[in-house]
Amino acid sequence: MVNAALTLLAMLAMVMTAGAAHAGSVSPDADIPLKICTAAVAPGDSPMARLASLKGFDCQTRSYRLGSGSYWVRLVPDPSMESGRRNLSFIPGWQRNATLYLRHMDGATDSIALDNRALSRLTHVGAQVIVPLAEHASPPEALLLRIDGAVNTNGLISCPTLRSPQASHRDELRETAIYCAFAGLCLALLAYNLALLMPIRQGFQFTYCLMLVSMLTYAWAHSGGWSLWFPDSDISGRIRLGYVTLGLTSALALRFFIDFSESGTLPDWLRKLALGQRLALLGCSAVIVLAPLELIPTLDRIYVWLFVALQALALTMTMTITALRRGSRAARVLLLSWTIPLLSCVMRIAYSLHLVSYTLLSDHAPLLAMSVNALLSSLAIALRVKILTEERDEARHEERIARRLAEIDPLTGLLNRRGLLERASTGQEPQRLLVIDVDHFKAINDGHGHDCGDEVLRELAQLLTRRCASRGQVARLGGEEFAVIGAARDIAPGLALAILADVRGHSFAHGLKVTVSIGVAEGLMTHTGWNALYRRADTALYEAKAGGRNRVVDAGLLEAGIAGLGDEPQQVLVS
Repeated sequence: MVNAALTLLAMLAMVMTAGAAHAGSVSPDADIPLKICTAAVAPGDSPMARLASLKGFDCQTRSYRLGSGSYWVRLVPDPSMESGRRNLSFIPGWQRNATLYLRHMDGATDSIALDNRALSRLTHVGAQVIVPLAEHASPPEALLLRIDGAVNTNGLISCPTLRSPQASHRDELRETAIYCAFAGLCLALLAYNLALLMPIRQGFQFTYCLMLVSMLTYAWAHSGGWSLWFPDSDISGRIRLGYVTLGLTSALALRFFIDFSESGTLPDWLRKLALGQRLALLGCSAVIVLAPLELIPTLDRIYVWLFVALQALALTMTMTITALRRGSRAARVLLLSWTIPLLSCVMRIAYSLHLVSYTLLSDHAPLLAMSVNALLSSLAIALRVKILTEERDEARHEERIARRLAEIDPLTGLLNRRGLLERASTGQEPQRLLVIDVDHFKAINDGHGHDCGDEVLRELAQLLTRRCASRGQVARLGGEEFAVIGAARDIAPGLALAILADVRGHSFAHGLKVTVSIGVAEGLMTHTGWNALYRRADTALYEAKAGGRNRVVDAGLLEAGIAGLGDEPQQVLVS
């Protein structure tokens, strides 16, 4: 995350310093801006005649005011510029076809076809078209573009400049650095959030990753990557892709904002408004892809005003969440991820509405807005994931406590039947089960009260814990019945005799003397075998009760038919 932030800062620095260098450059190979003068194409117009004179050209009216159509564009250089090789650099608009005519100071003339496929082949990083001009002893005296079928939404062309090859190369390196920094930022955030998506799996994370992919696609189209990868393609395809990916990125950003906001944070009417905004953006973008050039001016205005509405909607949601979620760190960072890009988007919208002129910063405003939005949204996700992780850990802790409470007998603190079955060892090792029942417990309750009976059970639980806890699991099965289970090698038959002795020698509540009867059984403990093992031990317990209580009966000996119980209570039948 820190590396991504540093990448963003580096990209911001490159844009700002490059713009300052561009404005204040005075080197011999400095850019020579060209003034734009326009005239509508009339039947019978001759390129040579138009090159010969500025008569009939309008050099004052900004070209976007002229509307769609076919135009002559006279590019007027500074008459004091030095000689030497120069390239013509400009950003084209939507058009059907174009031709460049040149007249040099020595009287030589040239023409260069600039149809949409030729423009793709001449596109460099930064979406600048660089037309190499033929080497001449004298520089161009007049440059004339004939543009047929111009859409002219933001001007016939932008930033026409005569530029030396060295300056063109330097500017291309600058643009490459900017777009590589942006791509690195997006790829780093994408890898980071895909890694978070695997364990957390929240819907807003998936939306965020899609938004990053859309941002990368927009940058690829806006940078001229389309033309570099497909040099023989129609340049209008790159422009249409830019519209689509910018609209899709904005719609995904809005969807991410909605998904990230917890249920109840935004009112239903605002969510429905956001849904309508997303559908309008996507619908307009899709229409632009398929629409003929004649409809593009109208669609472009609709598109721009949809972004104005998007900024207003984002501001409304920001204020709403600010009011409702003041205590959330993740919400505060998410709000920053919208409010800061809003400022840069305003510049781009102002350019699209012809309120400001083209600058390097206005051209890259969407890129900067995306960078800030992506970085701060990822930080918001990290905080939200931290909160979700803490909530999940707390829920698991509470679940463990609840499960523990569900497995514990509240009176004695021993395991109950459920807890015993959860913890009893299973497998192929023989287990020995002791089922212990208090003799004449009903008489204790009836004669001394239930409080006394409860105290007897608690003291018996303590006796069993001290004697048996290191050998196996001790549990209260219910009522006055207890159980001890463990590996047969750890619970020897003599343990039952020791329990009898402990109970007989202990003075219980109110000075009571209490005895117990014990049934013992050995066998394999499985999830399905518990009932059989318990049934055998319970049968042995029944025999101990029937034989006079205060004794132990082993199910193995009982099943073998071994008798011989004595009349004395302390005599036992053991294996």
